[in-house]
Amino acid sequence: MKDTKTTRVAELRQQLKEVERRVRQEEERSKELQKREEARRDQPKGWWEANVQELDEKELNELHAKFAELHTSLLNNLKERNSSGEAGSSTSAEQLIQSFSPKTNVKGF
Repeated sequence: MKDTKTTRVAELRQQLKEVERRVRQEEERSKELQKREEARRDQPKGWWEANVQELDEKELNELHAKFAELHTSLLNNLKERNSSGEAGSSTSAEQLIQSFSPKTNVKGF
């Protein structure tokens, strides 16, 4: 009977050690996830939120190209909606298209 109790206690101690090890692992994992979340909060959520003051010339040109691509995509979408009649009155859609059309063409920006 004493051997059975001793064996059972040893098994329970081993289980306790395993549970404690897992708890430590999860605590470490939790800390790492918190660090990642904090780092993510400090970074812009999208390319359009980039701090232009911190960009070099190449990065500024890339950002400009992305905005130009977005602009073109928006214009094409508006024109498509206008031609299919989805935008409501063609006058208001045409006004939107005109308002998004570039007024001046400055090379580089």
